Amino acid sequence: MVAYVEMYVDKDGLLDATLVPEPFKTFYDEFRHGNKPVLQWIRELRASLGGPEDSEDDTMSNLRSERFRELG
Repeated sequence: MVAYVEMYVDKDGLLDATLVPEPFKTFYDEFRHGNKPVLQWIRELRASLGGPEDSEDDTMSNLRSERFRELG
C-alpha cells in the first residue's frame, strides 16, 4: 500500500491529489473536506472497491483494532 501511495507524492513529500485516479480522488476529497461521516465514507469506499459490507458495530470494532495496533 505504501508503494502505491508513493506514486502520488510530490517532491515536497505531500500527496498530490490531482494525480490520484478515480474513484480514490473523489473519496480522498470527501474525507479531507469532511463532507461525510467517517463510517459512511468507509462503507462507500469499501463498496466501490467491491469489499465486504459490514455492520456499524463491525466497522467500529475494526477501527478500534487498527488504532490499538498503531499504538502497539
